[in-house]
Amino acid sequence: WMGAGPDIIDAATNYNLIVSAGRIFILTSMTLNSAFRGYGDTKTPMILNIIMNVINVVGNYLLINPTRRITVFGVEFTMIGAGWGVDGAAAATALGMTVSGVMALVIAFKKSNPYHISLAEKGALIPDKEITRQVFNISFPAMLERICMSSSGIFVTSSIATLGTVSIAANSLFLSAEGLSFMPAFAFQMAITTLVAQSLGAKKPALARKFLHWTMIIGSITMAIATVALYVFATPLIRVFTPDQEV
Repeated sequence: WMGAGPDIIDAATNYNLIVSAGRIFILTSMTLNSAFRGYGDTKTPMILNIIMNVINVVGNYLLINPTRRITVFGVEFTMIGAGWGVDGAAAATALGMTVSGVMALVIAFKKSNPYHISLAEKGALIPDKEITRQVFNISFPAMLERICMSSSGIFVTSSIATLGTVSIAANSLFLSAEGLSFMPAFAFQMAITTLVAQSLGAKKPALARKFLHWTMIIGSITMAIATVALYVFATPLIRVFTPDQEV
């Protein structure tokens, strides 16, 4: 349906099947990380995401490539590798998700944390109708938003897929490079969500408005700089991902 050529269908299918094993863990990690940030703890999510990405990068390097001889700073040695190709990339991604999710759960249930979860408390496993209603009212519009955005991405990708493998690779790498310019926006998004929530929770709406006002100003300036940098350094950014001139 996406219009992908037969040369990538099998690899893409296997990739999705393997990565799906880690989806429940990344969902757990994302949910708990949001809770940690809401409490004002942004360091724990940062550490968990760093660990996940390090596992992903190192795992990709070891699982994608076969065992081979490499030279680093003039020293030649044997670098072990599984040689799994695309399946190796998927396995590394799933492993990173799993480790991050499990660690987030351990931290959430750790008694020394002020926000720790305890299933031993009375009524801990009994659904709370009011809390469930509030969660649903907030999450449902956000879910529809993500469905719309993901659907548009699928539509665009399916159109590009008809142009061939090189075009798919070019679009994929562009999205990765473009993502670098979004990083400041994500940082300000997390900051303002936490600060406004805590201000409203403390019954200080005026402070929440101040946080929103200044975050919009600082965020807009930062994103303007990131946009210019993305334009000026477009070619060097893509070259970081691939030496293929056609892509």
